[in-house]
Amino acid sequence: TSVVLIPEKGLSVISDFDDTVKESDVHIGRRAAARTLLFGEAAAVPGMADLYRLLQSKGAAFHYVSASPHQLLPSVAGFLTRHRFPLGHLALRNVWAAANLSSRAYKRTELDAILRRLPARAYVLVGDAGEKDAETFATFYEAYPNHVLKIFIRDVTVLGPGGVRRDATVAGPDDRGKKQAAFVRTALAKVPPNKWAMFASAEELLLDEDVAAYLRQLDQTSRAAI
Repeated sequence: TSVVLIPEKGLSVISDFDDTVKESDVHIGRRAAARTLLFGEAAAVPGMADLYRLLQSKGAAFHYVSASPHQLLPSVAGFLTRHRFPLGHLALRNVWAAANLSSRAYKRTELDAILRRLPARAYVLVGDAGEKDAETFATFYEAYPNHVLKIFIRDVTVLGPGGVRRDATVAGPDDRGKKQAAFVRTALAKVPPNKWAMFASAEELLLDEDVAAYLRQLDQTSRAAI
């Protein structure tokens, strides 16, 4: 067991787990997710471990919030360790608690608890379009707009090697990418456009100007304190 001490001030990344850092196929359906869980080691989402380690090197702290049952804690923690994700706070759901019957309600409760414990930190929220992370993050932003630096939602319809993205402009009832993008836009309608973005690859988060500017500010502050 490792203990991670998080300073009162700084940048925190609150990250979903399934289909955000781990290719779990939850967005496809429960059967696909169960096959991934039971019959094979799922892959890490390309580039996310490198990105998170880079942000950690700049002073960011990490909170992993998953709606997976808390009985899977050893499996989730082992996955993060094997794929070299930064250590951090790890929260999984007690599915038997009445308040946790919906994954959305559970995640929102966990986000509120993190902010209550660390009210002076800025938060980057990272989730995926396959579940209801956009809705959860939107309500959190509406409650605490001054605490949320940016919301990032992963496009889980990226196909093929090299991160080839499904064209979101293609019409058709089976175009899951287009539907998910529309759902995310609707869910985040009350969040200012400059406060959220969808991403297909980890590099897109790395190049985000708001995150880069905040990290530069933290770096300058820490140097001035020396």
